[in-house]
Amino acid sequence: MKPLASTARISAAMALVLIAAAGIMPAAALAQPSAEASHGPMTVTPGPALLARAADIGEGEITWLGDQLRERAERAVGTNPHLSDATIAITILDARPNRPTRAQALRTPGLSVLESIGIGGARLHVRLRWPDGRELSFEAGWETDNLAQVQAGGVWSDALRAFEITARRLRTLRP
Repeated sequence: MKPLASTARISAAMALVLIAAAGIMPAAALAQPSAEASHGPMTVTPGPALLARAADIGEGEITWLGDQLRERAERAVGTNPHLSDATIAITILDARPNRPTRAQALRTPGLSVLESIGIGGARLHVRLRWPDGRELSFEAGWETDNLAQVQAGGVWSDALRAFEITARRLRTLRP
């Protein structure tokens, strides 16, 4: 019976991973805490447009997006010595899911979280300040142009792509 119990635990863990990958529940429940940052203070905040849609997409989704962006940005900044003493403020100006969020699916009977797709993405504003007074700001993001381009594996596929683009820019930034 021991192998069967082991198999059941593995199957349950795999089901959680698949549910998170499909975007049915935020993957934050599976995430590990990030390592200590090697840079100045960093803030990640939702902008007014995103906050205005909190009731529609779910407040938990906004928190999850912020955590995902922070994790990627901290990793990127940690590899760039030019940003080691910079204070970084990132605002998620707006984000749109590629698939219905949990809140949307619960509110709308018949809405399929696996079959429904849409044009998603995110827009971000990044502001960096150094102790010597230098400042740098830029906007970044990603949005698909039409449904034919959507390759949504999860609820926030295009938003996560926007976060990766921003992280790549932070990783290679030379002020």
